[in-house]
Amino acid sequence: MLDRGGDNAYTVGIVVVVGATVLLLGYFGLVLANPQTPLNPFRPARMAMAVTNTPVATPTLPPTWTPTSTLTPTPTLTPTPSPTPTNTATPTKTPTPTPTATSQATATPTQTPTPVPTNTPLPTATPEPPLYELGDMEAGADCTWTGVYGIIWSATDLPLEGIQVHLWSEQGLEFLSGPTDADGNYVIQVGAEPVAGRWQMEVFEAGQAQSAIIVFETSRGCQNGLQKYRIEWRRTE
Repeated sequence: MLDRGGDNAYTVGIVVVVGATVLLLGYFGLVLANPQTPLNPFRPARMAMAVTNTPVATPTLPPTWTPTSTLTPTPTLTPTPSPTPTNTATPTKTPTPTPTATSQATATPTQTPTPVPTNTPLPTATPEPPLYELGDMEAGADCTWTGVYGIIWSATDLPLEGIQVHLWSEQGLEFLSGPTDADGNYVIQVGAEPVAGRWQMEVFEAGQAQSAIIVFETSRGCQNGLQKYRIEWRRTE
């Protein structure tokens, strides 16, 4: 009898221990699954989160900056002044190209100047006041052409046709141009190479000198010399 009672007591003890273990495991499992359960005496504090309906501002990105290249200015080249010929009107402009066809800016040597015999001087009596005056004058170098060309203008800036130019040098060369064309162009070529000389020039109308005489020089060196002159004349009335 005593042995059976002891076995029963042992069995009851085992059941109690197993039941307590199961209850403990269930308790801990519940606490792990839900730490905020009222059965947990050490519940973690909850963080209070303020919920507002204010929309979150979207940051505005700055506009995309497109780099622009800065051009380096090209230095302006200063032209080397040409030697100044000795004459009553000093050329100040740069040389112009060899005359080309039918343009008011240039002239084509289509007219043949008439050489004047040195023993037959032309009349050079200039009226007072002169009917023509020097308008514009420029000179430059040319290794294959020596002479003068240009345009004769009216008092109202229109080209004059039928006017001549008289050119002579201290070396005995003398020329009379053909009449100006419809564009007022005249040309006198004194050589197909550099010709040095001191020249005088005047305008002829109706066979009479009608301007003051201008003086200029040409040189033999064609690299930095003066061979080609562009001279314009203008009627005063």
